[in-house]
Amino acid sequence: MNVYLGLIASVFFWGATWVSGRYVAQQMTPFPAAFLRFLFAALFLVPVYCRLEGGRQLPRLSRELLLPAAFLGLTGIFGYNYCFFSGLHTISASRAALF
Repeated sequence: MNVYLGLIASVFFWGATWVSGRYVAQQMTPFPAAFLRFLFAALFLVPVYCRLEGGRQLPRLSRELLLPAAFLGLTGIFGYNYCFFSGLHTISASRAALF
């Protein structure tokens, strides 16, 4: 039963992302919107991670992985969200969800 509730919750939050993103895109430019999205997500998810992992610290990256991780974060996370909010600024949420 918990699996089905999790699936329903994920569909609900995925769908709500487009509507709430459209509202945010109308209120601010894409850079601050993307920053605030991940700031609030980090403020929520870091304590959840620490609690689930028994109070452990966040994992550390080795020196050779810092540059690839920064590149992936810049292109895959920040780039996607910049395009997400830029698109929602110009078209409706229902059309953006179809793309």
